Amino acid sequence: MSSNTQKIVTILVCSFVLSACINNRPKQVLDQQTNKQQEEQGLKGRFSFKNLLSQGKNFTCTYKFSDEANKTETTGKSYLSGKKMYQETETVNLADKTKSIKGFVLSDGEYVYTWSPDKKTSGMKIKIEDQKTEDGKVKTGVAGAKENMEMEYDMECSPWKVDENIFSLPDGVTFTDLSEMMKNLPTIPSMPNLDN
Repeated sequence: MSSNTQKIVTILVCSFVLSACINNRPKQVLDQQTNKQQEEQGLKGRFSFKNLLSQGKNFTCTYKFSDEANKTETTGKSYLSGKKMYQETETVNLADKTKSIKGFVLSDGEYVYTWSPDKKTSGMKIKIEDQKTEDGKVKTGVAGAKENMEMEYDMECSPWKVDENIFSLPDGVTFTDLSEMMKNLPTIPSMPNLDN
């Protein structure tokens, strides 16, 4: 075999071996590349806020949904970073488009804060905590809070450079702690089982 033929055969064999190695990279490396691509390019699809927050990434997401029963349409924009979330929403009455409600939600991972520009000095906060129910299931926060975080919406998300000021509570707003109020409510005794 001539030296040129030997070189060509060696290059072809090396190329074949290298291509086989590249195509058989471990799944973890491929998953890391997919995650990096998602982080750089963003996400589009049906997601819950719980799912997005569990990824611990920095996204800004927009969404829109309609409530046919109440004849409303809600649009929102959320900023996510780690376990923190800030959200601006506007709900429009479809029957009378001049009527709308704006609201803000901030979660720092420990509390969820809500307020509205209509009530400039007051808002509410609810502690996010796990509680066991009588049947042994774990319930997070106050009724409805977990369900709202698990509800899926059609969203478009893109990466953003985090501005920590977004996750600051507004000045001049006093937040009423609904978790504390709930603790002070008297418990209703369970009804006796009348089937016996």
